[in-house]
Amino acid sequence: MYRLVAATSYLLHRAPEVLATGNIGVSSDIFQVGMTLARLLIGLNILSAIRASIGSTQYELDIAAGKLLTQKHFPSHIPASVRRVILKAVHPDPAQRFSSSLEMRRALEKLDFPGYWTVDAAGNEIGKCSKQEYSYTVLPTFGAKFDLHCTRLNVVSGKSQRITQFCKQGLTQKQVDDAISTFKNFVVTGK
Repeated sequence: MYRLVAATSYLLHRAPEVLATGNIGVSSDIFQVGMTLARLLIGLNILSAIRASIGSTQYELDIAAGKLLTQKHFPSHIPASVRRVILKAVHPDPAQRFSSSLEMRRALEKLDFPGYWTVDAAGNEIGKCSKQEYSYTVLPTFGAKFDLHCTRLNVVSGKSQRITQFCKQGLTQKQVDDAISTFKNFVVTGK
């Protein structure tokens, strides 16, 4: 295993042991890859915003305590198996991380999902799975209630249809959030 002194390091992704010892190695590299993957899934600016709001000292303490990234920080449509890989990579104890880059790569290679969510040019979330595009709309009704409309577009034929099993009426904001989460998971996992 190689060890190098980290004269400078990317502060948002710095492993706890690098802060403590100044040394970098395979384990700290795995930590940094995990942090990069997390940022790609939760938002590129999230960690910067957290660090700015709590300060660099508390940020480092939260990383060392394993409190900076937890299951709750991931969007609901990120499958649990993906979260587990990332949280293992960013575990504060190097002995609990992947033992090698090959082990982490193999864990990532096992992840296989038919769909994903992205954002279009207008800022709307779009689910993609095979030749289908999925979207949802939340419409306010009355008395702090909402209707949820979910649709599927066949990109080959151009035909759009409602997905009635996910369309709901008269929901509270919490119910809307839960229903959207269920819909997004359906698009990602096909289940």
